[in-house]
Amino acid sequence: MKSAKKTLNEIFGYNDFRADQEACIKALKEKKDVFLLKPTGGGKSLIYQFLAAQGHKVVVLSPLIALMEDQVHQSKKFKIRSCALHSQMSFDQKRKNLRLWESNQIDLMFVTPERFFKSEFRVSFKTIKPEYFVVDEAHCASEWGHDFRPDYSKIKEIREFLSFPPTFCCTATATPETVEDVIESVGLNPSTVELFKSSVLRSNLNHDIRESLDFKDKLEEFMTLDLGKGPTIVYFSLIKTLESLAEHLDSLGVNYVKYHSKVPTKYRHRAQKLFIGGEVDLILATPAFGLGVDKKDVRTLVHFELPGSVEAYVQEFGRAGRDGKPSKCILLFSQEDIAQQMDFIKWAYPDAETIRWAYRQVELTKELGLPEHQVFELKKKMNFYNTYDFRLESAINILLRWGCLKKEGTKIFIGDEEISLVPDINLDLSADLIKNQQKKLFDLISLIRQPTDELFDENIKSYFDEEDATYG
Repeated sequence: MKSAKKTLNEIFGYNDFRADQEACIKALKEKKDVFLLKPTGGGKSLIYQFLAAQGHKVVVLSPLIALMEDQVHQSKKFKIRSCALHSQMSFDQKRKNLRLWESNQIDLMFVTPERFFKSEFRVSFKTIKPEYFVVDEAHCASEWGHDFRPDYSKIKEIREFLSFPPTFCCTATATPETVEDVIESVGLNPSTVELFKSSVLRSNLNHDIRESLDFKDKLEEFMTLDLGKGPTIVYFSLIKTLESLAEHLDSLGVNYVKYHSKVPTKYRHRAQKLFIGGEVDLILATPAFGLGVDKKDVRTLVHFELPGSVEAYVQEFGRAGRDGKPSKCILLFSQEDIAQQMDFIKWAYPDAETIRWAYRQVELTKELGLPEHQVFELKKKMNFYNTYDFRLESAINILLRWGCLKKEGTKIFIGDEEISLVPDINLDLSADLIKNQQKKLFDLISLIRQPTDELFDENIKSYFDEEDATYG
């Protein structure tokens, strides 16, 4: 791989590959499918950027528009011919990017899975198919909550349409069970896929876990933290808690920005730009902020509320200290957080009757279809008044996944498949799914209550089955 080292140095400015990068590239070039577990900032994106830099055609399946835009920006820094295709682009821009792909002027394209079921897109990809197919944030293919993307269950179909190119699945955190689930969902052969694992633990991260009584107690703890030594991210599970802290910081004249779903898109983009550019050193955010964001010098990362699982906790604190320098990871949690996470779990998994009810509501619209924006009105009919109760959205996603419903534009219609075939209804899977997610939450609580750093590390290694993981 002498030419590989030359490419690495001349284009990316590195003298050596990091752990598993070279092995992954070699396996893909040998037409093998690859699954890589590597923590945030570990260099997963360099693998497919490297292939594109050598002139290979690469398509990356990505879950978030902000993530795609950031990846395109980073790729263009290395002079890689890249672009994205997503719903926030104008029709003309999407058509232009497709024409660039067709005329061999693009080597690296980022798309959402939904894009593969658009007719114009499929026509363009019949002309030129990618040499490599990437499933970024691959754990999305194993999600079952309200944010599950039904089209992630169709990756097998996408791979077949693309004539089964060598496939590269990558994510920051996944248990052995999740890896197995993703491999099956994506349609890889478990006996031949090459699996590479790097430890989620990094020696430069210092963990400080503090239990509080309530919000007031947490606020007092937070104000004792030394946040003036570099960029700081503060994560929240609830927007109302974020806004409460924001009000307190406003009263003190503290400079910060905030990032959550109720902030208008242009202001979220501005907040991200100011924080990444170093103009503001404090951002209050929900966990969606940080996916793929290229900010290596986060010195402090605070969880103001308890995450929902070990996977979520590890993925989020992994966004600190990506430059290898010492960084602090602080978790403030209370009994209220545990109760809130238990409610989140209950509100994510609909029972059989809720799924049937959702189907009937779409059925009543007949040929008119159900506009997506009316889902909130349906929630009121079911007395789902809490913002975080996503059982109805989950029910619709399940029905979309199994083809009982279908989307056309922004409307939902009855699909071709019989509702009686849906496993979630036949077996009423909600109880098992809730129990499984509750176990994940209890695993996290057990982890953060370990009395020593050594036990904390050992429990994480055991949870992710890291006996054979590489470091670095």
